[in-house]
Amino acid sequence: MVTAQRTGVTTRSSAAHARTTTATEPWMYRYTVTTFDQLHAELYPILHELAMQKINDDSYFCKKWKQITSRNQLKMTPKMTWKQAQECLGISDLSQYKDFVLQCPKIQDRIKITYNKGAIEMGVIQQEDLEIQTKNKSHQGNLKSTSSVSSISPALYRDTCDETPKKFQSLLKLIILIFYDFIDQHPEDPYSRICQEWFNKGLTDELDPQDVYDVCNISNLEDLYFLLHIALPTKGKIHVQWNQDAIDYEILEQPQDKQSLAGNVEAPRTPMTDSTGYL
Repeated sequence: MVTAQRTGVTTRSSAAHARTTTATEPWMYRYTVTTFDQLHAELYPILHELAMQKINDDSYFCKKWKQITSRNQLKMTPKMTWKQAQECLGISDLSQYKDFVLQCPKIQDRIKITYNKGAIEMGVIQQEDLEIQTKNKSHQGNLKSTSSVSSISPALYRDTCDETPKKFQSLLKLIILIFYDFIDQHPEDPYSRICQEWFNKGLTDELDPQDVYDVCNISNLEDLYFLLHIALPTKGKIHVQWNQDAIDYEILEQPQDKQSLAGNVEAPRTPMTDSTGYL
């Protein structure tokens, strides 16, 4: 049985263009062409991860994926509008996008996606405990579905990050702690390998913004927001929202500090008094 925690928090688009929770199954979300960018943002890192696995090299989908993500024109990218996706894939409706996604090897182990009355319904399935999964792969109770924000727990505190040194490094220290926690808990997960690669390339809480962008292969603060928005290690730990030229963030679960990092995450400057914990 697949279970999930639900949230009414909207993602990058405005509330008027937010995905809806009126899908056929309660753990899935419903997306239309106006909210396609959110659907694609959820799916892109999963598709990319599977497409880049060597075991899938001979798959038609993986060959096509590598071709459309590397070409100069009509390139497949993490951030795409519905019109851009139509031009990139040569499709005309959402059912064709769903069919494209289902060509990806092992994708049905990671998501459930259907087409229903002009919209796509999709939910992400993740392993709740990788160590238990390894010992008992047939035990379905170890799977759960998550959305862009996997917890509605009240925030411990909130703040805003821009590119000024103090603001940026405060969020950066938190991100690093979250990544270390995830690596400790899920050492075999592909996201752990990505995080470890960043650490190997010199990611620390003392870097300035441009150095962080270079290490993580992103361009700017908005790309950092996007990374945090879709990254598995941050789900249920931190809620982020893009606010013009800054990242509004809320801490949902305090990560454990590591001796390899100097000091703790800065204490909240804005205590949360609202019981909902959201902006």
